[in-house]
Amino acid sequence: MKISTTRQKAIADDLLRKFPQGGERRRKMVRKDFTSRYEYCGMADGYRTLTFPDAEEGTDLFYRYTPEELFHCGWSDEYEARKFIRVAYPEVGSRGWTQRARRLVRRTKPARRHLAAAGEAGIYRLSYRSPYGADAEVYDRTVKIYATSKAEAEALASMMLSPYFQHKEGRLNIQYVEPGNVMESLACFTDFQARNDKLVETCKKEITDLQEKIAALKMQSDAFASVTSDLVESA
Repeated sequence: MKISTTRQKAIADDLLRKFPQGGERRRKMVRKDFTSRYEYCGMADGYRTLTFPDAEEGTDLFYRYTPEELFHCGWSDEYEARKFIRVAYPEVGSRGWTQRARRLVRRTKPARRHLAAAGEAGIYRLSYRSPYGADAEVYDRTVKIYATSKAEAEALASMMLSPYFQHKEGRLNIQYVEPGNVMESLACFTDFQARNDKLVETCKKEITDLQEKIAALKMQSDAFASVTSDLVESA
């Protein structure tokens, strides 16, 4: 699922309001749908009066947008949100960029948490870390796959990937990344395969270089042995 630049800007315009109207045209949110709380804001490192949807669950928690749509806006942290804000609102200046970035991150965080906690169908990241002493370049691998749930991702990792990691002491971590489908997973695999193929070619070149080095060393040894033999015979 991709969000167009126009749609992303429209969502940002809305979420940056004190009272966003939400993602449903026929059922816009109004002031009574919100509540204000004076509480500590970690991003601002201080207490602030913050506005939240007056809902514990349901679509209002996501300002009546879908969690997937908010997720794909890409405002996962202040750095990413600020990059977007600087382009979309260049006129507000440095302080305005920071304030708006923090608001976007705070208001889209429930969507990211919801998707991660639900373990729903989507793209999962499988990260394997080998134990000390193993060849990290070969066995420290990260690959993305599609699964309908975290349980399925764990099963796929156990059946299809674990046999290829010879170090049982290694650590395999499975993490939900984003909503997605099988075709997006195929693209992830193609990228993984391309990186592996590049590593194989690098290893082959290293082997060729080592073989040439061995041949050169052998020729030097043979030449030295020949000279030594001639000296011994002439002595």
